[in-house]
Amino acid sequence: MDATQQFSFSFPSLKNSEILHLLADIGIPFTEEELLEPAKHKDAVRNLFILLIDATMGIQEQELFTPAPEALARRAELPYPEMHEESLGELKFIKTCIRLMSICGISDFGMKDLFNPCSKRLRRHLSAAINFFAFHG
Repeated sequence: MDATQQFSFSFPSLKNSEILHLLADIGIPFTEEELLEPAKHKDAVRNLFILLIDATMGIQEQELFTPAPEALARRAELPYPEMHEESLGELKFIKTCIRLMSICGISDFGMKDLFNPCSKRLRRHLSAAINFFAFHG
C-alpha cells in the first residue's frame, strides 16, 4: 500500500443523547442546544475540539496553541511578522484537529467544520471521536 491510500473506518452514528452522555463521561461539557445548532455556538464547538484533542492525543491547550520553534523562526523572515502573532497557533490547532479526525476515520474534516459547523457533520465527527476514544483511549 502506498502513502496516498487511506484506511476507512466504520463506526456507528450515535444518537444525540448518546453523544452528550459519552462526552460527559469523559469530562467534556457540551449541551444539546450546542449539538443541534453548532453554528450558533462556535466557541463551544472550538472548546469541544480543544478538549477532545487533550483527551485523545494528550495535547493540552497551551501546547496546542504554542507554535513550534521552526514556525517562529520562519515567521521572523516574513515582511510583517507581527501580523502572524496568533495565526501560527491557530494553524497548529486546525492542523491538529484535521489529524485527530483523520486518525478517527474522518478524511474530509476541514476549517469549515470549525468556523461554520453544521449539526449533521458535527454529530458524525463526534461519533467517530467517541468510537476512537472508546476503543483506543
